[in-house]
Amino acid sequence: MQPSRNDVPGARALALAAALVLVTLVVYWPVVGSDFVNLDDDRYVTANPHVQRGLSLAGLRWALSSGEASLWLPLTWLSHMADCQLYGLAPAGHHVTNLLLHAANAALLLAVLVRVTGSLWSSAAVAALFALHPLRVESVAWVAERKDVLSALFWLLTLFAYAHYVERPGASRLGLVALCFAAGLMAKPMLVTLPFVLLLLDYWPLGRLARARLPALIGEKLPLAAMAAAVSVVTLLVAERGGATVGWRPLPLAARIANALVAYAMYLTKTVWPSGLAAFYPPPAGWSGGEVGASAAVLGLLSALAIVSARRQPFLLVGWLWFLGTLVPVIGIVQAGDQVLADRFTYVPHIGLFIALVWGGNHLLRGFEAVRPAAVAGMTVTLLTLAALSRRQVAYWHDSITLFTHAIEATTGNWLAHNNLGYALAEQGRTEEAARHFRTALESNPGYPEALNNLGTLLARQGLTEEAAGYFSQALRLRPRYTDARSNLGAALAAQGKTDEAMAEFQQLLALDPSNAQAHAAVGSLLYRQHRWEEALRHLTEALRLRPDLADARFHLAAIYWQQGRYAEAAEQRAALARLRPDLASRLPTP
Repeated sequence: MQPSRNDVPGARALALAAALVLVTLVVYWPVVGSDFVNLDDDRYVTANPHVQRGLSLAGLRWALSSGEASLWLPLTWLSHMADCQLYGLAPAGHHVTNLLLHAANAALLLAVLVRVTGSLWSSAAVAALFALHPLRVESVAWVAERKDVLSALFWLLTLFAYAHYVERPGASRLGLVALCFAAGLMAKPMLVTLPFVLLLLDYWPLGRLARARLPALIGEKLPLAAMAAAVSVVTLLVAERGGATVGWRPLPLAARIANALVAYAMYLTKTVWPSGLAAFYPPPAGWSGGEVGASAAVLGLLSALAIVSARRQPFLLVGWLWFLGTLVPVIGIVQAGDQVLADRFTYVPHIGLFIALVWGGNHLLRGFEAVRPAAVAGMTVTLLTLAALSRRQVAYWHDSITLFTHAIEATTGNWLAHNNLGYALAEQGRTEEAARHFRTALESNPGYPEALNNLGTLLARQGLTEEAAGYFSQALRLRPRYTDARSNLGAALAAQGKTDEAMAEFQQLLALDPSNAQAHAAVGSLLYRQHRWEEALRHLTEALRLRPDLADARFHLAAIYWQQGRYAEAAEQRAALARLRPDLASRLPTP
């Protein structure tokens, strides 16, 4: 008698994968109605002219050479360019891409685990926990975190290719592993820990340590380790150049280790009890000895349990070391950013933790078949609860005001949330509320350059340019390479008639960033006022080459052409300006 199709393991796996994708899409679907948020979405998409131009050879060159956002991630940039090519700046399309990638990752994780373990239902449980946990929401709902879902896709493809290689080792199959890994590194450098995870999989479930010596297994990973090392060096150099790393000197090593211990414990806590999730967790002034000691004790106890159980339950050690090891690049030893932890950092590490939990739970149930229905019911309730919590968390990412209002409610002293909420309110013309949030941010963090710059910008819009210049100067003392603050200081000085001082600021800005279109436009405007036409033309032309949408630069360029009697060129610029800013174009003479 032929077995029915549903009895075929491959068919059951395919059906489970399809169901998992469907559930994932349903849970996260409200994100499609969300807007961009004012936390890095501008840097990655909405204010990035290179990305907005879509896919092109010039865009490819920029993606490969850019250190924008203090990271090297060319594949992520190309994915954002592709979205702009398809959807323009309609946020729904960008959110759909993130969601589809996450759903694909859930299905691919199921496929990888089934392939390497042969256990369908345990693999499905891990994939479902991964897909539906509320800590995933940040990576899915935040357009700027495309790098999470995209890099994870290549992480999982690398694992799948590695399983294929292990079945019959060969140069071509190992080359495919390296190719997938390289793509993942170009999407997000956090994937540098993958060679370590491959060694863990050699131990369990692949069982290769029983058939080969450890040095041989390490040797076959050396090309991958070399790739990871190269990307690590590039990442550190780019981050240092962009000011994203704090480095070693500001915090002593002991303080960094304490931060790491507490962060690991907080990730475990939020895994079990995903409450109070926020887009940003402000670092405290310091951890108490009790907090550090308790965190170290928990980590030590769990590590000891995994080691002691390794002979009979190797999945506990593999899953635990996966979790610990893949968090190392972002755990705070080398600080990247101001956050003490971030939900998005658990995207790949959580897989290891869920492997340990699910396979460990199955091991405990051996010999107790009578309680398995209760365990299945418990897992079902857990997944339904996680799905409901994720659905609620998605709603907080609807827009900047909703997101940062929630972050303020979920945390204390959240200066970044106050600053970004103030920025969103200022965009709506709610000036007094915005100023209040900027000042609250500065009360929590007096040395916060962004809040100083934003408060200065608010004052400048009210015509208080002298007071505004003071805030811009404070921001620059804290961060001399802060280009926005220097540009704003130049504009404030120009508004006060301090042309020479303003020119000096813009020239310094161009020395820092020669491709800053707005700085070229500002210098061109100042030169225009001084009737230095030819010098002004050079800067205005360069500004429009970099940013064709700069209306002020086009206005001054048209005005200079008119003054020089170049009426045809003036008319051409006036027509282009009319499409951007009809009000400005109407101020120009007509030929």
